[in-house]
Amino acid sequence: MKPCMFAAVLSLLLALPTHAATIAMEDQSQLQPSAAHSATHQFQPPEESELPDNAYGKLVRQGYALFVDTKRLAPQFVGNGLNCSNCHLDQGRLANSAPLWGAYPMYPAYRKKNDKVNTFAERLQGCFQFSMNGGTPPAADSPQITALSVYAYWLASKAPLGVELPGRGYPDVAQPAKGYNLGQGAEVYQGQCAVCQAPRGRGRRSVTATSCRRYGVRTPTIGAPACTESILQRLSSSTICHWARAAA
Repeated sequence: MKPCMFAAVLSLLLALPTHAATIAMEDQSQLQPSAAHSATHQFQPPEESELPDNAYGKLVRQGYALFVDTKRLAPQFVGNGLNCSNCHLDQGRLANSAPLWGAYPMYPAYRKKNDKVNTFAERLQGCFQFSMNGGTPPAADSPQITALSVYAYWLASKAPLGVELPGRGYPDVAQPAKGYNLGQGAEVYQGQCAVCQAPRGRGRRSVTATSCRRYGVRTPTIGAPACTESILQRLSSSTICHWARAAA
C-alpha cells in the first residue's frame, strides 16, 4: 500500500469513535426468511469470520458499529431516534429489507427523488437527511460516510456488479382483495403504530414502550416509513397508508 493511501485510511480510523469497534457483530443466523420469499434463492453476504485482521477489517467493523448504533455514535446527524438497522434489518443483511448487499452494487444510479445520478455516498447522505431527519448530512468524504460505505462494500463483495438481486428492496404489498378499508386501517394503526407515531402520525418525543425502544423513538421521517414485518403480515400496509393519508 502506498504511504499516502495508508495515511488516509489511518486518519479515517482515528477520526471515528474509539469505542465503536467494541460493538460485536450479532449472530442472527437463526433468523429464517418468511415463507413468502423462501422459494427464491437469496444472496448470502460474507460472515464476520471472513474479515481480515488489518486496517480494512477494522474499518468494516467501524462501519458496522455506526450502522447499528447510529443515534449514539453520530448524534449530530440524527434528528430522530433511529439507527440504520431499524429499517435495514439484521445489520443490513436481511433480504427483502433493503439489504446493503443489494444496494451497493447498483450505484451510481439515477434517482427520480432528486433528479440526478447519485453515488452510493450521496445515497447514504440522503438517508441521514431524510430518513433520519438529520438536517445537513455528513460530507461524502467524512469518516461516517466512508465507514458505512466500506461496510456496505464488504457485505456486497461477493455480489455481481450492476445486477438487481432477488430481495434487494422491500416486498410489494398487493392491494387488498376487497379494496381499502380505512376503518380497519385506523384500528390497526391505533393499536400497533400510534404508541410511537402518535394518533395522527406526528411522532412522540418521549416513549418508554419496549417496542419503541426497539424500533426507534421519534421515528416519523421525510419519505421513509418505519413499519414492522409483523404488522405487514397481519394487514396490508397499503390499507394503513391510505388511512394515514386521509387522517393527515
